Amino acid sequence: MAQHMQQQILAAWRVDLVLAATLAGDSVRVEGRNAYPVSALPAIDISAADEGIEPLSGGRGGLATLHREFLVDVTSIATGEQAREQAMELHAQIEERM
Repeated sequence: MAQHMQQQILAAWRVDLVLAATLAGDSVRVEGRNAYPVSALPAIDISAADEGIEPLSGGRGGLATLHREFLVDVTSIATGEQAREQAMELHAQIEERM
C-alpha cells in the first residue's frame, strides 16, 4: 500500500536535507519519538504540524473543491558547549535548502 501523501512529503524533506550535507549529516529523521543518542547530534527532526482543509465555493464542473494546507515542523537538535551555535547553523542551512 502506498504511503499517505503527508508521509511522502515528510520523507521527501528528509531525503533533501540529508543530501544538503548539513551539520546533521544523515541524522535527519521523520517524526522521531525517542531522544537521539548524544553521539548522533547535531540532528534534525521533521514532523507534521497542523493540516487545514477549507472547502472552496463553487467548485469546478459541479465538483467540490478543497484548499488544503499542510504545515511541517523542522527542529534542530544539538548539545554541549556549542549547542546554540550548532542549532543556529543548522537553522540557516535548513532555511537555505528549503
